[in-house]
Amino acid sequence: MGMRRVGSNWGLVLLGILATGCGSDAKDTCESLCHWVDQCGDDDSITCSKADIDSCVDDYHDFDGDCQDAMDDFADCLDKNGKCEDVEAHCIDQANVVIKKCDELF
Repeated sequence: MGMRRVGSNWGLVLLGILATGCGSDAKDTCESLCHWVDQCGDDDSITCSKADIDSCVDDYHDFDGDCQDAMDDFADCLDKNGKCEDVEAHCIDQANVVIKKCDELF
């Protein structure tokens, strides 16, 4: 699966996270995911407003530990690879783990 497709899927995932939701690292994770989807995804409805991020942070703890860890790892990779094409080249494994571990998002 290419990252553009993953980016498109992440638009839906992020909307789910922001609607239902993402502690200290949860805010960083939510901000990283939102920023990446905003820049690299195909969904123009992502706003990354403070309220959206706060909602994500509030609900992050509802996800099981494996999903949280996968989201955190993917967000770390996003932070290390700022450009969309760099994320595509270096973060596909982390994205696939999120897809596998976070059934509640899909």
